[in-house]
Amino acid sequence: MRNKMILFFCILLVSLCVPLPTYAEADVLSDVDAELTFTCKIKSFYSDGFIPQAGDTFYIEYTNTENIILSMLLDASECVNDWKEVEMASGTYSITKITYVGDNTDIIQSGYSITSDFSTEEGNCIQLGIGDTQASRVHTEYKDTVFVPGTLQEQNIANGLNEGAGESDMSSEESSSIEKEEQDHLTEDSDINSSQKDKQRAYYEKSTRKIFIQNIPVFVITIIIVILFLGHAMNQRKANR
Repeated sequence: MRNKMILFFCILLVSLCVPLPTYAEADVLSDVDAELTFTCKIKSFYSDGFIPQAGDTFYIEYTNTENIILSMLLDASECVNDWKEVEMASGTYSITKITYVGDNTDIIQSGYSITSDFSTEEGNCIQLGIGDTQASRVHTEYKDTVFVPGTLQEQNIANGLNEGAGESDMSSEESSSIEKEEQDHLTEDSDINSSQKDKQRAYYEKSTRKIFIQNIPVFVITIIIVILFLGHAMNQRKANR
């Protein structure tokens, strides 16, 4: 009986040292490992007359040098006066897509633009221009940008194409391209939630594997303790005979 109690407490002690993953731990979504994170600075610039509002959120997709797609959500109202530091793995990146997911009608109507190429090197920053003036400034001053026209700009372009339909054979093709781009933006918004869920699931599975590997030494020690205890018990039994 005494030997069984000792074995029970040994196993209990080791089991308490093993952290088990919970889904709550996996709810904190991250595209990078904490040990290798660096910072990149980002700042938003609103055009005159625009009032920053909490919830001016942008969904941004970017790729690294291995063409792996990463993403982040940015509330532009939080980085108006100061540069916001965003943690990511060291490297060079390129923004491929930006979508406004808030409900500020001024932004929806006027459009926005963001510098696309950046890195974690010191002094390399991202600028987001919001509204006609700042979006045009960013798009003009920087070589590589992602520019998204507002609904008013798209309407003006469409009206101009309709007026010159008889003068150019390209008008119908450009109009179709604009309509396709607008439809793509609507589709992207609906895919954001499902994309975030997939990334949470992948992160949870990764965390589980990592914890298991970290605790292999604990499992080995447990087995050794059990073997030593059983050997000791067998020796005592032989001695009693």
